[in-house]
Amino acid sequence: MSAKKQNYTINNYMKKGNPELGQFKQAMSKILAGKVYQDYSFIASRTDTTVEPESFVEQWMAANVINPDDLLKQAVWNSFMAILIQERKRKKNG
Repeated sequence: MSAKKQNYTINNYMKKGNPELGQFKQAMSKILAGKVYQDYSFIASRTDTTVEPESFVEQWMAANVINPDDLLKQAVWNSFMAILIQERKRKKNG
């Protein structure tokens, strides 16, 4: 995730409430993204069909997070994609 996009998400959280809440939500989104990636890689490695990342994240959020707001969904998606790209680069390089 680019620094500009990440800062945009953090700033939106902080505009909606106090800065501590924004920082907590950002940290929570990164933890959720790690769990989503873990579940995604588990499912993707065990099926013969291609698992679409976007639909997987949407379904995972709907099933596991109670009333996620749009900013949280976007923050989790951005963090998930950063992890996915990083892991694909790591596997490609070695």
